Amino acid sequence: MTRCAQCNSDGPFESGLCPQCGALVDSSASELEREVRSLLEQERKIDAVKLYRERTGANLLEAKNAVDAIEAGKAPLSGNSSDLESEVLMHLRRGESLAAVTLYSQRKGVTLVDAEQAIELLATSAGLQSRRAGCLGVLAMVVFAAWRTGFLI
Repeated sequence: MTRCAQCNSDGPFESGLCPQCGALVDSSASELEREVRSLLEQERKIDAVKLYRERTGANLLEAKNAVDAIEAGKAPLSGNSSDLESEVLMHLRRGESLAAVTLYSQRKGVTLVDAEQAIELLATSAGLQSRRAGCLGVLAMVVFAAWRTGFLI
């Protein structure tokens, strides 16, 4: 059953709006959930994860977690880009550039350099002033990440 992403109430949502909170409910997401459930009923979980990835652009971990949530009868955790973008922008507005880059890198499974470039574009499109760290900042992020993951003692 489809759930509202805002208030987590159960459907049906014929009008495309949640009757509880009035939030817009994405009918394509509802269709995706139905297709994923159908694959799960056929014991084709790997195909369900592939389908979720193809439709949403989620990485493998996000897709697996979403399919697991659907299988458990819950609304999939929103792993969509807009949620990630809002979290990244929140960090940037607080001046927490390193946290924003690390978050983006971990969620998207990209290198820190690629994450920094993506965040720079996101910040520019959101009208935030650029705070490029430069080569030294990138080096500091790489060393920090290596230290956090145990590659550097």
